[in-house]
Amino acid sequence: MSETTSDCIDFSLKFATAGGVPALIEATKRQMRACGVPDESAEEFCIVIGEMFLDILENGYPRHRGYLALSCSFEEGQLFIRIADHAGPRNLLQEDSLLASRIQSAVDEATHLAVDEGNVYEMRAWM
Repeated sequence: MSETTSDCIDFSLKFATAGGVPALIEATKRQMRACGVPDESAEEFCIVIGEMFLDILENGYPRHRGYLALSCSFEEGQLFIRIADHAGPRNLLQEDSLLASRIQSAVDEATHLAVDEGNVYEMRAWM
């Protein structure tokens, strides 16, 4: 028996900029809600995702523009978020920062994987 998932959103941008993040987050929020993520939860997760995107762009890319990818699925009360970048290895989750604290408090599990071209963050939350 195969398991089905409800992909809320899946995109990648080669030349993302900080100026485009608010529109991207609004689209993500609409898609999360359309997939059944409760409004309050979608709002909270999108704030954290937006902060992560801005941090990656501002601190990971010399010209504050670069590759970002987001995939999100929601199935049977579990939200899965995956963010990837090509900004060079850096684990936001291990930093002593407000952002790291916000990420950890917003999700039940968060992991980081350094890859040749950057970072992959995977986060899960049960609702």
